[in-house]
Amino acid sequence: SVLKSTNLGDTIDSDFINNFYLPYLKESKLYDLMVCYLNPETFLDIQEGLDNFIDKDGCCWRMLISPEVTRGDILIDAKNKIKDFEFSQENKNFFKNEKDVANLIAWLLKDGILQIRVVSKKNGSKFHLKQGLFQDSEGSRLFHNGSNNLTKSGMFNNDESITTIKSWIQPENDSFSKFDNKFEQIWKLAENGEGEDDDYFVYDLMSVPEDKLKDIFQEVSDERPYALHVEAHKQFLSETK
Repeated sequence: SVLKSTNLGDTIDSDFINNFYLPYLKESKLYDLMVCYLNPETFLDIQEGLDNFIDKDGCCWRMLISPEVTRGDILIDAKNKIKDFEFSQENKNFFKNEKDVANLIAWLLKDGILQIRVVSKKNGSKFHLKQGLFQDSEGSRLFHNGSNNLTKSGMFNNDESITTIKSWIQPENDSFSKFDNKFEQIWKLAENGEGEDDDYFVYDLMSVPEDKLKDIFQEVSDERPYALHVEAHKQFLSETK
């Protein structure tokens, strides 16, 4: 079970669940991801891939995210659900049947299978990267770069595209090394829970108190951040066509 068995194209622009997340998670044991927008509910959509991912010894998914989280309360709830229990293969059906995404994430966080750090830029701009690296048990790696975030819209609705580079097809180029260097540089800033450099504040999800997390997360709203006379605006647009 390795990445080179996937036999997928270099560019994915549709059905990201079945053409990207599920096959690559199933064949990988390590995944580093930098992404701007996150909706934790998407973990249920990729759960089948996670089942295979966690079967592999030493599996780990490290994620750097921006503070712009849809349903940040789910991540906070997952932290609160964590108890003193050990993960075991007997609980695999728990993942398959449980529909409470906070429970799923709590188990992953508890066992270090999922590790999340939140990145805030000091200049007020967005941490807007959407890049990642999958690695399998043989050391083969797949780098990806594209437009989609780990959100419902990014997976199902938007026009998105992901480009991949596969180390078993061609030698690793500087895209791999640049990603490795940037990811590790930012990740290490929060080794002691939180930290900063000239460009970033970084917070480890498991180390930051709940009240501070609520302040860090910038909930993405479904409502306009301004007042708009909708009908009058529609009339204006129709007259300008």
